[in-house]
Amino acid sequence: MAKRTGKSAALMLAALVLSALLLPAMAVALPLTGGETRMLVQPTVPPPPTPTPAPTPTPAPPEAPETLTPVAEAAPENFNLRNSVVGEGQNDLAMPAQGGYGEVDGVLTFRGGPWRQNAAYGYASAPEGRLEIVWEKNIGSIDNWSGVGWNGQCALVRWPQETLQVMNVYEEKKQKENLVEVIYGTLDGHIYFLDLEDGSPTRDPIDVGFPLKGSVSVDPRGVPLLYSGQGISTAEGKSGKIGLHVFSLVTGEELYFLNGRDDDAYRNHGAFDSVALVDAHSDTLLAPGENGLLYTVRLNTQYDAASGALSIAPVQSAYRYRNNRGLGIENSLAVWDHYGYFTDNGALLQCVDLNTLTPVWAADVTDDSDASCALDERPDGSVLVFTGCEVDKQGQGGSAYLRCFDALTGELVWEYSEVCTYDADVNGGVLGSPLVGDGPVDNLVYFHIAKTYEGGGALVALDKDTGEVAWRLKLPRYGWSSPVAVYGAEGEANILLGDSGGNLRLLDARTGEERSRVELYGNIEGSPAVFGDMLVVGTRGCKIYGVRIR
Repeated sequence: MAKRTGKSAALMLAALVLSALLLPAMAVALPLTGGETRMLVQPTVPPPPTPTPAPTPTPAPPEAPETLTPVAEAAPENFNLRNSVVGEGQNDLAMPAQGGYGEVDGVLTFRGGPWRQNAAYGYASAPEGRLEIVWEKNIGSIDNWSGVGWNGQCALVRWPQETLQVMNVYEEKKQKENLVEVIYGTLDGHIYFLDLEDGSPTRDPIDVGFPLKGSVSVDPRGVPLLYSGQGISTAEGKSGKIGLHVFSLVTGEELYFLNGRDDDAYRNHGAFDSVALVDAHSDTLLAPGENGLLYTVRLNTQYDAASGALSIAPVQSAYRYRNNRGLGIENSLAVWDHYGYFTDNGALLQCVDLNTLTPVWAADVTDDSDASCALDERPDGSVLVFTGCEVDKQGQGGSAYLRCFDALTGELVWEYSEVCTYDADVNGGVLGSPLVGDGPVDNLVYFHIAKTYEGGGALVALDKDTGEVAWRLKLPRYGWSSPVAVYGAEGEANILLGDSGGNLRLLDARTGEERSRVELYGNIEGSPAVFGDMLVVGTRGCKIYGVRIR
């Protein structure tokens, strides 16, 4: 498990003060009162972005087989897996492909959808090749948990007008055409709701009272439901419950709480750093926990779009396993049809049949792995799963291993590694999730590697099919943030990447060449999300930024 507190937190706070004095004037906020948003440039109102089709035609996904046959070395019994089902345990999942996940416009979950490939909606050609900070919002902290932390990505959603009218959105925002709402869970214990255009509040925040480390997820069906995992259960000397929250976005009230301190779990650690998915076909919530259980929750959703009447009656099941390794799932489940993929604190990658809650195949990934897996379908019909590990239990001299497996058989396709420096308080290796290239860079997958040398890191672009290095960018500051790609209508491809020094870079996705950089206040530990040409990201420096890609 990557450590994010202790002496490193105190050092980080001191560094933030120093960095604020050194940053250029454009990037540094003047003091603001609590929760105030400050405009830095006059916002423009761009036309609504078109949905994000693949820049080149994508063949229809093959129908998933009912059962998979693993290669011999990936058989679950090789890893002493002893599995069982908690609850009913029979599902009827049929998760769509990445681009078909949402019935409303936007970035609705961590890394955009069930394949966990990217976090951008619409086109952004970046003709000027520069980034411009448009607005910033002050947020707070609880104890040493400040601002936005890992994995910290917001949701961006353009609600239908009918839905806006029944939600607890401010009246003036209900009247705004093409409102895009930013929904951000933060370490100060609040979920904030902001207008993408100018950062102004769209409704009152939800006060959870304890730090939220994971990212929020919006129901992909357009039903006004919000899912948010809680990472910490202590705040300013008090203790409370910990688990996964489900909120009504009609009223803001909590409709359901999945208790992470589950008596059925083999591990008593109730945090949810993972980010939920919802399968529209079966009305099922999917969420793994740090207690080692992979939950499937049939929601039994009832929603009247005209009146806003909304209710759920959850029925909870879980995949449970144990082995001779450590338990705990900190990453977000990736799903291909009804097969789920995740790694855990015990260095095990698993493919699980989500309809029967049984393991299909498994693989050793060397070390603790908190970065979410990413999936991709190749032109030949094969399905690949990309994953990377930290340098944690390996100790001094350990390496970050970047791997590609055949998602249907568990066969290792390729492996790439880099030695990283070891820090027991702040782990190196791969903490950001892989970025799966599309269109003009459909042959590439990108990994952000922390601490490839003392204090620094790298972004490496690898060939999806062979693992060969296409390019590697050495970075002066390490990062845990997941890279995001944006594409233009004429074949442009750029990457946005944040690091622990507060640098947000715009890079050419083909070559790694830096096109632009802005400095934000504080460690960009969370991950950006993009709607059209607007990016939103928060920092450990207690700010959320809206940045235009020009």
